[in-house]
Parts: sequence; C-alpha cells; structure tokens
Amino acid sequence: MNPEQLGVKSLKPRLSNVLKDQILLQLPSLNDVESEIFACKTQLQRLGSPRTTAGERRRYLLQVSREFSLLMKAAVDGEYNHPFFGTSKSEDGYRKRLRARVQNTLTEFEQEMRVNGQDRVIVDSPPTDGEDIRP
Repeated sequence: MNPEQLGVKSLKPRLSNVLKDQILLQLPSLNDVESEIFACKTQLQRLGSPRTTAGERRRYLLQVSREFSLLMKAAVDGEYNHPFFGTSKSEDGYRKRLRARVQNTLTEFEQEMRVNGQDRVIVDSPPTDGEDIRP
C-alpha cells in the first residue's frame, strides 16, 4: 500500500471526501422532502384549525354550505367578483360563469331555431304552379 494512505491522518480527509460525495448525492431527495413538508403545511393552513367536537364540525359545515350558496347565487345572478370565478378570458374561468354560459347557449339555440327551426311555412296566398314553399 501507498504510505500516504496509511494512518489516521490520511484516513480523515479521504473519509471526509466520501461523506461529502454521499451528502451531495442524497441532497436532491432532501429538497423533495422539504417541498413536500411545505405543501403539507400549506394544506393544513387551508384546512384551518382542527375541529374535534361535533359542534365545531357542524359550524364548519354550516359555514362551508353558506359559502357554497353564496357562490351559486353569484353564479346565477352573474356577479363574478369572487376570486373563485377567475378571469373570463381563461377556459376554466369561463366554465365557472353559469349565467354567461346559459345566456350564450340560449343565444346560440335562438339563432339555430331562427335559421333551421321551421317545419312548415305559412303563406297568405296559395302557391302558384312551380313555386315551392318548403323551407
């Protein structure tokens, strides 16, 4: 063996390099753990304080149902001020705008019926020879 590799003095730097390489190899997975911890903390904050008693759970469900009712009323009334609705320029935002979608659908239906909705044509005088009154 090489005499430079013998003894404690030479072993310390070599072990230090091996440990450093192992730490650098494992470091990316530590970042993943940190991001997951952050995601869990964020989700816990969104959930709010714990609801341990039945009364707390009922109050929470009542609050959620009120918020849902208010959002549905806003959607039906066409008042899209809540952040839930987002922007109308995005596909997701447009899908959440109930009144606007119903109105656009009815407008398209009205146009389709106006153009292609008749089955018979009512005329004031009977047709003359060669005149076709079908739509």
